[in-house]
Amino acid sequence: DVANEAIAGIREVGADNLILVPGTSWTGAHSWFGDWYGGANAEVLLSIKDPANNYAFEIHQYFDDDFSGTLNNCSRAADAVDAISEVGDWLKKTGQRGFLGEFGVPGTPECTAVLTEVVKLLDEDKSSWIGWTYWAAGDWWPETEELNIQPTKNGDRPQLSSLTPVLNDFLGASEGCPGLERP
Repeated sequence: DVANEAIAGIREVGADNLILVPGTSWTGAHSWFGDWYGGANAEVLLSIKDPANNYAFEIHQYFDDDFSGTLNNCSRAADAVDAISEVGDWLKKTGQRGFLGEFGVPGTPECTAVLTEVVKLLDEDKSSWIGWTYWAAGDWWPETEELNIQPTKNGDRPQLSSLTPVLNDFLGASEGCPGLERP
């Protein structure tokens, strides 16, 4: 109800922009179907109403032991990729759209490989996934932050290097952002 009230308030002032709707408690793909604090996101969020029909669900996903992004490993990468795929299937089945609003990996080869895999998975399902944002970047992040993608004086970090081909494809695309179009 709170999300619907917020959406109604945004629309009442005349805004018709895209609204990203997070999960009801946790917003991870790995927990999307779990019953957390009053119901699973996959059930509760189907009650979202937007008069402008211009919203997407914001999903987060990390690949470490506890899916938090705080551990320096990608030990649960296969589980996380499966979870993202399952949420994608749910988005398609229910006619919803998703945005992977937070994901990141340490710069090890096995982790950057999963980063490339996830972006490819999302790119192959543009009817369900409208985009993604990597976590974290910016000069304010410490050099020691394992997920930091910010280039250094020595060049690009491995995470950014693994995303560069995808970013170059996007920057060279003439179609703009087709994922934002509602059917």
